[in-house]
Amino acid sequence: MLSHLIVFLLSSSAVFTAPTPTSAPSEPKTKSPPVEIITMESELLPDGSFHYSFEGADGTKARQEGTLKYFDEKNAGEVVKGSYEYVGDDGKLYAVSYYADETGFHAEGDHIPKIPEVIAKALVWSAEHPYTEDNAVETA
Repeated sequence: MLSHLIVFLLSSSAVFTAPTPTSAPSEPKTKSPPVEIITMESELLPDGSFHYSFEGADGTKARQEGTLKYFDEKNAGEVVKGSYEYVGDDGKLYAVSYYADETGFHAEGDHIPKIPEVIAKALVWSAEHPYTEDNAVETA
């Protein structure tokens, strides 16, 4: 009977002494005040096309437009292009222009690294020579 009581006490103390986190999640060191929106437009048309733009009092700007594109009889998706800019914590203006279509998302900006030329050439070659069973190389 005493051994059952000891086992019960040990097991119940394990339940009541669950580990606690050593520290709470940290809060951001500074909270930015809300930014006033100076201008904003948005339109969605019945054909699936759209556009929007906005500008914040802090200099942040964004615009985007898109259209519905049918890639084949069964597949469709939005093709979009746009841009955004903002002033970074370092005081520099960061501007990005982009488009997205069936080939993926493509962004450009002075601060975005460019694809090395050798990689760009390899991607072009790969697109021009898609893999097929006929041109597959067998490995041992």
